[in-house]
Formats: sequence, C-alpha cells, structure tokens
Amino acid sequence: MTDQLQKFMKEALTSYSDGNLDLAEENFKKILSLDQENYHSIYNLGIISFDRKKYTQAEEYLLKAFELNKTEKYLVSLIELFIITKDYDKAAKMLETNTLLINKSKKKEIDDKILKFREFDEIGKKLNKFRINIEKDNESFFLTDENLEKELKNRIEKALTLYSEDSLIWAIYGQFLLFNENKKNEKVRDYHETFNAFQHSMNIKEENLPAIINLGIICRKTRQFDKAIDTYSLGKKYFPNEYLIFYNSAILFTDIKDFKNAEIDLLKAIELRPDDYDTYTNLGKLYKDTNNIELSEKSYRKMIEIDPKKAQGYRGLGAIMIMKGDYSLAYKILKKSLILDPDNSAGQQNLAICYFRQGKTEEGVKLSKKVAGVLVFNSNNNKGQYKIEK
Repeated sequence: MTDQLQKFMKEALTSYSDGNLDLAEENFKKILSLDQENYHSIYNLGIISFDRKKYTQAEEYLLKAFELNKTEKYLVSLIELFIITKDYDKAAKMLETNTLLINKSKKKEIDDKILKFREFDEIGKKLNKFRINIEKDNESFFLTDENLEKELKNRIEKALTLYSEDSLIWAIYGQFLLFNENKKNEKVRDYHETFNAFQHSMNIKEENLPAIINLGIICRKTRQFDKAIDTYSLGKKYFPNEYLIFYNSAILFTDIKDFKNAEIDLLKAIELRPDDYDTYTNLGKLYKDTNNIELSEKSYRKMIEIDPKKAQGYRGLGAIMIMKGDYSLAYKILKKSLILDPDNSAGQQNLAICYFRQGKTEEGVKLSKKVAGVLVFNSNNNKGQYKIEK
C-alpha cells in the first residue's frame, strides 16, 4: 500500500472510530479512486452502509469485497446481514456454497442461528396476525383466532425451551402475554407474568428495544412510574433515534403531570418523525392543557396539514378558537369537524357553545339536547352554563 493510500486508510479508520461516518466514507472512496479493488475499503464501506441501515447498499459492498477476498470474516459478515434483513434462504445458501471457508463448529453455530431467527420471525408474523398494533402506548386492536392463539403458545413455549438464554424470545413471550392481558376487562388485568418476561429479557440483554418499549408501557399501566422513567431513560441512552421511546415516554410524563419533560419528549419525537399525526395530537392537547394557546393552535393546524380528512385537528383548533373568543371562526371549524365525525360529543358540545356565544340560543339548546350534561340551566336568567370540552 502506497504512502498516500496508507494516509487515507488511517484517516478513514480514525474518523470511523470517532463516529464521523461521512468523513470515513469520503476517505475510503478516495482509496477506491486510486485502487478500485481495495477490498478493505469496499468491506468498510459495507460496514458504514450497514450502520446507516442502508442494507441494499451494504449487501452490494460486502458481496464485492467477498468476491475479492473469500475469507471467513467476510462470509460471516454477509450471512449476518442476510439474517438481519430476514433473508434466511440467501443466508443458508451463502453458507452452504462456501462451507469450506468455515470450520464445522462455526458452521453449526451459524446454521443454528439461521434456524432460530427464522423461527422467531415466523412467530412474529403470527403475532402480527393475532394483533394489529403499531406499538404506541394506548393503541391496541385485536383479532380473535383461538386456533392461532393456541399455535402461537405452543411455538413460543418450544422456543423458550430451546433458546432460554436468548433475550428476543423472552421479549416475544412478553408481547404474547401482553396481547392476552389487554384483551381482558381492565379491572381483572394482571401484568405480573408479563412484567417478569420483559424484565427477564432485559436482564439477559439490557440494550433491548422491544423489551424497553413494552416494559415502559406496563410500568405506566401499573403505576410504577419511577421504574417506567428509568426504563425509558435506558431506551434513550441505547436508542437515541428511536421515535417510539420518546413518544411513549411523553405519555408517561403527561400522566404524572410532568409537562415540561412531556414537551421535551414530544418535540424530540417530532424531530425524529416530523409528520406524525398522533404526536401533534398529544402536543396540541399538552399546550392547551397548560394554557399555551398559540403553540396549541400551531400544533392543531399542523395536524390538519398532515391529514385534512381527520376530524381531530379541526376539533382541537375549534376549541382553541373558543378559548381565544373567536366564535365565528370556531363555528366554521367545528362544523367541518362534525362533517368528518358527526357523532363526536366533544365537537357537538363546543359547537353548542359557539351558538350560545353568538346569541343563537335556539340552535344551542337543540344541539345540546343531543349531548347529555352539556347544559345546566339557571332558573333566574334562563341562560345556559357551559364548559369548554378539551
């Protein structure tokens, strides 16, 4: 290797160690401009692409590096990539066609790993059929299938026997238990076994996204707030760019009325996922509840921009206009919300307020009869006493 190539390689490796992937990539590409078959640089570009989760690009680099340098290290890296991307057939084929590069014990280890993760993936797919869920706290929609539930239980129990020291299968088991608990009436739910499964998963491996997210949710549901805060703090340490950690942490802080930290987490969630409707919903309500009217209005307007076909943004903005005293505009906005969601009681209540504030008592009384408890009449002046529904 020439002095210039050595200089670029040293700078690239130093940059990578310092976490500067852009500069490392730039230097590796400089090496390739001088030596197109420098497999060290090609391999390292594959590793950088992998770190950035650009898996297709990583595969291209790693395959090219392996073609130039057929070694166990490069082969194992490729197989690990295929396992990560759940392309188990390609991983198995790559191992089988290059079996002479690996000793028998290593081959068995990789074979077992492919088999294990293929089974975990199959269980995960069946869990998704069992429950449709986006892993946001407070959002669960279930499908009922007793045969599928029985099959899942049997497969998970078998996997627990075979892979008892694997953190992922304990997290999967915890999710299965959580799905079943959430199907029960809220008064009879007992999250003890579910909590233990996720905690055991984290005991095996602390840097564990599914366990952290679900353990945090369970601790919030069971009012173990300090434990939930600690769990999400670990999540932020290990996964600083994971949107769901910050979203669910914000719900926790809102529950315990720590509105400052709730705001910090919601703003971080928006930074990570700028057009997430649910995050702006929570942020708009947070600002409204803390009387930060202008920022609340901005959040609700953003919701309407993101999805103008959902009523929630209009309903929140209408309530804000009432708080600002602009009843005419509130009326127009709330009418729009009720076109999209005609039976929503909060929208009806707030529209009734607009009628009364604009002197349209008859319309207000007529609408208020649809919504129990919106009016308490004063016998002295016959004026409706009302409240803003937030």
